[in-house]
Amino acid sequence: MTFLGKVHLATQVVEQGGDFSARKFTTKAAQSRPCFFLHDLAEMDAVGGSHKVDPDTGADAVAVPELLRDGDLTLGGDERGHGQKVILNCKNNKYYHFQSLVLGVLAPSFPCLLCFLWPRFPGFRSRFNRCECRQVHYSVRIMSHSSSKADPALLKVAIVGASGYSGEELCALLDRHPVAEVTAVFSRQHAGKSLGEVMPRFSGLKISRLVFTEADPAKVAACDAGAVFLALPHGVAAEYASAALKAGKVVLDLSADFRLREAEVYADYYGGEHPAPELLREAIYAIPELSREAIRSSPLIACAGCYPTSIQLPLIPLIRSGALDHSGIVVSSASGVSGAGRKAAVDYLYAECNESMRAYGLPRHRHLSEVEQQLSLAAGSKVVLTFIPHLAPMNRGIHSTIIATPAKGKTAADLRNILEETYADEPFVRIRETPPDTKHVTGTNFCDIALYDEPRTGRIVILSVIDNLVKGAAGQAVQCYNVRAGLPETEGLL
Repeated sequence: MTFLGKVHLATQVVEQGGDFSARKFTTKAAQSRPCFFLHDLAEMDAVGGSHKVDPDTGADAVAVPELLRDGDLTLGGDERGHGQKVILNCKNNKYYHFQSLVLGVLAPSFPCLLCFLWPRFPGFRSRFNRCECRQVHYSVRIMSHSSSKADPALLKVAIVGASGYSGEELCALLDRHPVAEVTAVFSRQHAGKSLGEVMPRFSGLKISRLVFTEADPAKVAACDAGAVFLALPHGVAAEYASAALKAGKVVLDLSADFRLREAEVYADYYGGEHPAPELLREAIYAIPELSREAIRSSPLIACAGCYPTSIQLPLIPLIRSGALDHSGIVVSSASGVSGAGRKAAVDYLYAECNESMRAYGLPRHRHLSEVEQQLSLAAGSKVVLTFIPHLAPMNRGIHSTIIATPAKGKTAADLRNILEETYADEPFVRIRETPPDTKHVTGTNFCDIALYDEPRTGRIVILSVIDNLVKGAAGQAVQCYNVRAGLPETEGLL
């Protein structure tokens, strides 16, 4: 093996004023043939395509997901920013490599004479051109990068309802987002106050200097933002969504206003006529892992609810594959108190919730409507399930226990394999060997899932946990935003 020189690899890349900066480390590379100078590298075939760069200036380099430039090297990366192995087929731009039968054997640590003479004596080409491209393997973890596919019109965002629990979480996630810029926050209650004044946790951060604007549909439509997050109660969000859409903005709605396809079902479950039924067919029901392609071009993104996310992520792949008998499904879920929103109500006082757990919303919790709708679409026929939600004595988190029956001829192992294959490349879904715990996903955008066989009854038990304010609300909305804006899906979330 021969030491080939110094190689700089990016361990973290962030966008700074349109340029790339990176922390670098120096490593040794090795190969089995003697003549190769990696520091003179000028051309590589990398994951994602072939690209030539000037080794001194890096001219003509392009950003991931096509290719990522870092000094002398161009590295491949996928559009969701996953770490991956990158195979580089390298050619040296100074010495065209032959396999030397003389110096290459006798002095393997030096370049062979033929490689040195070749550019000067073209006659050598036809006779001695036996050198092959060297293939070098690196393992590169791309932590953050900008995408050439990003829509610049969507990089400025606004938050309506920023003072609620989900809105506050949106502020936190978007403030540390490497690309998105929060340009406006709206609240009727806190109009005229700075964000830092209302939420001291943001003191000292850039976002703390934003001043709340009075929430008004016309003002939202006129704000300097291409994407608008609506963290509002159901029945209220639709008015703002309509105004923002007419202004050409992309709307990401965290409420239930656009999750259902039928206005009649909305009226049945939410107790009132839908305020904008003409928009229901335009909206995309959004859980990125299950509806990514539809999100990419939609102007109205209806982010799934917290309970529904914890239920659908494990169930829909199993139903779509035909591996699950979708009759007789029972779901028992527990949510932290923050799931009720930031409001003054006796049921959610500390003395009422602490050291107590109770069921609520029986027999038909509102979220049951969207769960049955989406499971029915996956199955191609009507799915009816039993859903019992509980209020748990914790601030945040959702734990869902799902009991179901495998389809005829399918085993628990088959179902587990389906989940593992479905989510193998998903950054936010983790299939666990042990029962998941809500504290292991608190403050994150992860969904942890475990599946167990129940041989006595012939049924399976699926356990699913998320943070209701992140994967169940703000985090999922940011994940949808990343997809819609053409950014790596993990931006601001990992």
